[in-house]
Amino acid sequence: MIIGREGRLHINKSDYIYEEIGARLQRGRSKMYLLVPEQFTLGAERELMAYNRLPGLLGADVLSFKRLEYRILSEVGGIAKTFVDEHGKQMLLQKSIREVQKDLTVYGKSAGRLGFLENICAFISELKQSEITPEALEAAEAEVGEGRILSQKLKDIRKIYSAYAALLSHDRIDDDDRAKLLCAQIPKSDYLERSLIWIDGFHTFSGQDFRIIEALAAKADCVTMTLTLDPDKNAPDASAFYVPGETLKRIEKMAIDLGFEAEIVNLETTVRPAVSGLDHLERNLFALRPAPYGQKPDDLAVVQCKNIWNEVEKGAQKIVALVRERGFRYQDIVVLAGDMETYGGSIKRAFSEYGIPFFMDDVKKVTENNFLEAVLAALESNRSHYAYEDIFTFVKTGFAPITPEEAQELENYVIEFGIRGSAWEKPFERPSADEAVSLEALNASRERLMAPFMALRKSLRKARTYADKTKSLVRFLEDIKAPETIDGLSEALRERGDFDSMGLYNQIWNILMEVFDQINSTMGGESTTLEEYISVLSGGFQSYTVGVIPSRQDVVNITDLMRSRHSQMKALLVFGMNEGVIPGNSPSFNLLSERERDQLRKREMELQNNSDFRRAQEDFLLYSLFAAPSDYLYLSYAMADAEGGTIPVSPLIPRIQAVFPKLTIESALEDTLSKEWEAVATPGGTMGSLIDHLRELRYGKGPAMPEETKRLWQTVGKWYDQDAHYHTAFRQIQEALDYEGVDDHLSQGQAIRLFEPPIQASVSRLELYRKCPFSHYVEYGLRPVPRQAYEVEPPDIGTVLHQLIDAVYKEAEREQVSVRDLSQEKTDAMVDAILDETLPQVRHQVFNSTGQYQYLGRKLRRVSKRTVRVLVDHMRRGDFDFKYSERQFSQILELPSFDETVKVRGVIDRIDVYEREGDTFVKVIDYKSGNKSLNLAEIYYGLSLQLAVYMEAGLEILEGDNLIPGGTFYFHVDDPMLQVDKLDPETLTAALNDSFKLNGIYLDDPRFTKAMDAEADKDSEVISLKARNSRLSRDEFEDLLSYVKRVIIEMTEKILGGDIAVRPYKKGKETGCEYCPYKGICQFDESIGKASYDVLRTSIPRDEFIQKIKEGGKDNEMD
Repeated sequence: MIIGREGRLHINKSDYIYEEIGARLQRGRSKMYLLVPEQFTLGAERELMAYNRLPGLLGADVLSFKRLEYRILSEVGGIAKTFVDEHGKQMLLQKSIREVQKDLTVYGKSAGRLGFLENICAFISELKQSEITPEALEAAEAEVGEGRILSQKLKDIRKIYSAYAALLSHDRIDDDDRAKLLCAQIPKSDYLERSLIWIDGFHTFSGQDFRIIEALAAKADCVTMTLTLDPDKNAPDASAFYVPGETLKRIEKMAIDLGFEAEIVNLETTVRPAVSGLDHLERNLFALRPAPYGQKPDDLAVVQCKNIWNEVEKGAQKIVALVRERGFRYQDIVVLAGDMETYGGSIKRAFSEYGIPFFMDDVKKVTENNFLEAVLAALESNRSHYAYEDIFTFVKTGFAPITPEEAQELENYVIEFGIRGSAWEKPFERPSADEAVSLEALNASRERLMAPFMALRKSLRKARTYADKTKSLVRFLEDIKAPETIDGLSEALRERGDFDSMGLYNQIWNILMEVFDQINSTMGGESTTLEEYISVLSGGFQSYTVGVIPSRQDVVNITDLMRSRHSQMKALLVFGMNEGVIPGNSPSFNLLSERERDQLRKREMELQNNSDFRRAQEDFLLYSLFAAPSDYLYLSYAMADAEGGTIPVSPLIPRIQAVFPKLTIESALEDTLSKEWEAVATPGGTMGSLIDHLRELRYGKGPAMPEETKRLWQTVGKWYDQDAHYHTAFRQIQEALDYEGVDDHLSQGQAIRLFEPPIQASVSRLELYRKCPFSHYVEYGLRPVPRQAYEVEPPDIGTVLHQLIDAVYKEAEREQVSVRDLSQEKTDAMVDAILDETLPQVRHQVFNSTGQYQYLGRKLRRVSKRTVRVLVDHMRRGDFDFKYSERQFSQILELPSFDETVKVRGVIDRIDVYEREGDTFVKVIDYKSGNKSLNLAEIYYGLSLQLAVYMEAGLEILEGDNLIPGGTFYFHVDDPMLQVDKLDPETLTAALNDSFKLNGIYLDDPRFTKAMDAEADKDSEVISLKARNSRLSRDEFEDLLSYVKRVIIEMTEKILGGDIAVRPYKKGKETGCEYCPYKGICQFDESIGKASYDVLRTSIPRDEFIQKIKEGGKDNEMD
């Protein structure tokens, strides 16, 4: 055993064994094997050759445990068994789960969810490595006690474990069981006879690995192992070495069991004195009582950054400085990302911009690859009988035998007519609403797409076993020319320089074939359903990851804590020195909690993967990594995450400050000249900082930029402008900074040609203009045609309800029956008859197309019947008589500034009248399926004009003397969700009636209110008598109608004047952008030029509202 600490003060343990191996090679020794972790074999081989200045290795091999296993089993025997790798294991486990899922009590529901397969696979591996059998789990169940949650969990896990073990049977063996086979075969191996073995780069092992080491020690002439730990058990930071210390104890016991004593080589007997801050940090980072460093360290920096991007960019600038000013090579620098998922994208972008060559030492899941997505989508399409989502998931992967343009035309048609199932296999016959679409071209695309699908469907119907279904799928992939498509994609990625993605595509076909081989070897002859086959195949994909090998040596290595092994480095940069990142949060366990693991541990069922072990392992890895750099350590942390939330600093930062009291934490937030100079690093990287500063100079609203900083960035800009390579890009940046958004104005001539007066203006059109002039310009000027969809949309529901209510009133009129005299049985029968006729006419019988829409149709009947009943009840309660239903109107207003007119058009849902004492009161009702309510501020600002416009139109339609505007209302058509404290019938009825009250403006005249509800006293079930905002005097009503006319004229004149500004309103949290279909094209950004919200008040008191409309109002009032 070779033991010692890390750091430049101490002898490098890897170098020590490299020297031993080199010396024996010189003496002609062979059969020497260096065992290292799987991911480090290539690096260790290079280091070994470089240390001994060898062109190659003859007589020595660098191996992983897995590679050693393969060599021994190939030699001695056992390789002929059917080996189930990690991917085959997940497929067998997926099958096992499906077999027992109905019998699971705790994990029954979660067993089918994403992630469970990966969790149970890892846990069964942990059980096997800890030599815990299904029988041992059953015994633990009994000890825990029946009925307890832990016992139920163990029972579920045992069932899955047992089912998996049964599938393995005698002729299959997985990775976990191969260790047992290897241990049995090692004594028979000539390959290991008289061998020398070194084990390097490990700090702990699984139970199975320990048994392999024991077998190797019994067979080889000598086994030498390195461990990083302080031999002094009383060292101030002894806790950091807990994990390797436990490993040493077990190795020593193993040696005793084999009949000899382990020799300990203590490299700490020759330790150089500390001469730098990093030397001091290595000794004190994890010390219980760290010794303060007497001076400010010049080889350590701690940097506080604004956010993650700022942190990564500052790190890139530091790397450039280390290479440029201190002569480091890129390969001398390692970057540790606390969380690769969070930091990976920013690192790739920043390092690419700064021209830093890098290698990201991580692995990628293949499940995100679009080829494998295409494979699963093809199978799902057959299972679902060509469901839209499955077919077009396949099409959009790029592996369909049609072009992207053909795919778009096909998708539009399929959405328009709801094509699914067998309709895909027949020619399309119905013409599209888009006249440019050719049915002949569509059918040609359909045939090319569906030919391989139909062949696959036919083949899968005959396929009984896993192997049969695999053959069918391979033929399908050949039919769609998948290998050729993959080659084309790989070549395109190579030309773009995206070698990482190219590497994945180069492997993806072989990965699929490996999955097929695993299926055929493990369960090929077994019968299965298509659903089970998809489940198993998907499980196989989930376990695959792809890594890449660096294409060059002189690169910055990017790694994370668990994969890091870079003993030779001059500089280490650590991103993510935040709480919960470095060190990580307390570990959580998916199947058994930490408390449940403790319960098992007390019953002598030891699971290595516990929280104490994970924390201790993380401390050791942090110690090893922080001790690795010889010249410079750079630590940084972000103050905020991507959403702007605060991120606490890592507890390691205060600990480092205790070690270095004179250390000053640098802040990337400071706008000092020296910080500005740091940003001037490389042409590609500095460009981003230049843009930020030019934007600040142009639009900055904060403190003025210091003159020195301004001159610096003006000089930088001048350099870009004069450089031949960057001149064009710099000029484009200047043009972009000059950009103030889309044009906000058309010439008057353009506007008149575009909008063609006299403008035909509906209320909704005018309200849209007020919400945002640009949105109105696109909708009514450019007139984009939306994609027709075979689905029910809210306007469809509104149309059906309007037609229904209109038909009820007109049917009563034809039968010469007053609506108030209709019985419930009569109205229900009328609703059924009307909907039987109208629903099939909606979008090619869409209400009959699916179970979901059939349910919606039934709900619509229920809502319609209740709505008609309430409307009839309202008529019964009052004295108003029905006059018109769905009455069209056209109101012409003069535009003084243009010598033109605007024709305000619309359809009034209902007009009722009441005559009393020679006066005729007019009531207008608009049916709303949405929850629209009265808001005086919206009326004032022109956002809600309907009530006033419809009342004015109703008065014009009726014509006659003594017409009085009585009331203009919204009637809410819906199936209300009631919120009540009591469930008694009286409370429920009152709540229901309240939800159907008319909402709007009415005349404050007792004659009107009595005519609305003869039974009303203090309040009414028809209208709210307590709502002060709703009540207007006769003069106030007239003022309101006049005011709305002026608003319409003003808005129409602005439209014809060419106003198309991107100027959405903002009222509290509500904005005109919220539901706008065009917000993706308007480029609205308040930081650009003229773009800004039209900020409106959220409410206006009634008295102020009355005063304003009387005076004519003032536009664009703000809070």
